[in-house]
Amino acid sequence: MIIKVKNDYLERITLVTKKKRPQYVIKGTMISVAHLFELLAGGCAIQALLQEYPQLTQEDMQACFAYAQDLIESEEYPCDIPF
Repeated sequence: MIIKVKNDYLERITLVTKKKRPQYVIKGTMISVAHLFELLAGGCAIQALLQEYPQLTQEDMQACFAYAQDLIESEEYPCDIPF
């Protein structure tokens, strides 16, 4: 399944507020989106994540990227950032 609609990630990602700090997690797990991106940024491959966390699916990972894209596109940038 390819996530085509911008907010389709909401079907797979949810906000958990029961912890000290609210965080977005993959529904049905306590795996945070931030943790997955931390692992990816550290060099972990998506396939390795899917093996390490068998409850995750390729669609869950696509939802994480769609969520990140939505955040990036909603950012407002100060005018003094050089281009």
